[in-house]
This record gives sequence, C-alpha cells and structure tokens, in this order.
Amino acid sequence: MNTEALHYEISRLKQEVSMLQGELRMARENYEKLLARVNTSNTPNNFFMTSKTLLPPLSREDYKQVRFWVEKAYDEHCKQNDGETDGFATSKPKRGRPSNSEDDNDKHPYIEDCTGKPVDRHRLSKFGEKARRLFTSLKALSLAMPSWGQLELEAYKYIKIEMLCDFEEFRFCDGAWKLERWASRAYSSWMQNI
Repeated sequence: MNTEALHYEISRLKQEVSMLQGELRMARENYEKLLARVNTSNTPNNFFMTSKTLLPPLSREDYKQVRFWVEKAYDEHCKQNDGETDGFATSKPKRGRPSNSEDDNDKHPYIEDCTGKPVDRHRLSKFGEKARRLFTSLKALSLAMPSWGQLELEAYKYIKIEMLCDFEEFRFCDGAWKLERWASRAYSSWMQNI
C-alpha cells in the first residue's frame, strides 16, 4: 500500500470514529433521559413506599369480647348455623336487592369492633372506598391481577399495611384472616366491575 492510500484510509477511519463517538454520545444522552423518567415515574418501587408500617399484632386478652379471633371459630359458627339464615338473622332473608336502609351487618359478621359487635354498613363502605382506591392504583400500574391470591407480594403487602393501619377492625384476630377474607371478596367484586 502506498502512502497516499494509507492517508486516505486513516482519514476515513477518523471520520468513522468521529461518527461513532457522536452516536455513542447521543445514545448516552437518551439513556440518561430515559433513566431520569423511570426514576421519577410512578413505578412499583416508588408506589409502594409508604410512611405506614405494619402494626404489631393485638392480644386476644385485651379484646375478650371479640367472638371470632381465630378463623376456625367463625367457620365452626357458620357450620352450626347453616340453613336458610346465616345464624345472625332473626327471620328468613327477603327476596330481591336490599334497600339502603336495611342493616348490612350480617354480610361480614366476622369483622367486629373492639366490643365484639359486627361493623355497620357505614364502616363497611369506608373499607370499600379505601380498598377501591388501592386496587385502582394497582390497575394504573398494570399490577392488578385476575384474583386477590395472584397479587405480587409487594402489592399485597402495601394493601395489607394500608388497610390494617386505617381500620383496626381487621386487626382483631390472629394473623390477618379477617382482611384476607374480606379483601378477597372485595377484590373479586372490583375486578368484575372494571
């Protein structure tokens, strides 16, 4: 190869290196922009950050009036009262959709206040309002699953912490079985209506 050909090849290679350096610089800038968007967007890691922490379990000894501390006690109660009523009703159920004025305490009698009284319709609606907001947040992040049991662990923990911190009635039990039972039904209903 002669000198002129070598100079030409060197010049061509310098141009190619310069062009590749420009492409690399542009790729790095785009990467930094994308990384900034990902870090500031509402990603699951940012979404599940909360100032609330899981509260310690309550002692059954402090809430002796609560009848259904363990799930087995509630299940046995239901078996004993199996029939045309749920064991809490004093008459046969009415046909048709219940009116807003009817008592709704018998839908979730296992969810009790600290005196052992089933929560009322108003309190149940507060549970539902909060849960729907949490479920909708999961949907917005594409984390809503077909069933409650299929939720990712972090999504489940977030909902559990939020609900247990805001509603002490779900804490009057061993573990979180009252929340599990209620949330499973609420989530299923929500999924059917979205």
